[in-house]
Amino acid sequence: MAFGGCSLYWIRDTLLPDDISDWAPVGGWFVPAGVLVTLCVRWSCSRGWGAAHCLALAGAALLTYVWVGFLHAWETDVPRATGVLGNLVFGAGALIQLAVAARARDSKVNMTDRAAGELAAY
Repeated sequence: MAFGGCSLYWIRDTLLPDDISDWAPVGGWFVPAGVLVTLCVRWSCSRGWGAAHCLALAGAALLTYVWVGFLHAWETDVPRATGVLGNLVFGAGALIQLAVAARARDSKVNMTDRAAGELAAY
């Protein structure tokens, strides 16, 4: 959901005609952004929401910026090789960051389960 919502913002350049006002996509962006924020707030307040959901939401937004970076590398004034290489480095860093966060979350869950099991044994 976060990936799709963030992607809607970035693909406006390819979907909308060139003669449309610059303010139209800005105004139109508030509709899906408002819907997504409302849904995320509702879901985050529900009983089943946990650390895995927060990680998934943040990861989807981060990975959206990774793939959009590759699209924008073609439009910048830097050599394409430099733009693509920079995005590869950023993308690798983003994936490493997500992997570290997932591992930290898993180890915290395992430690919590272990502590709960030890308390139940007493």
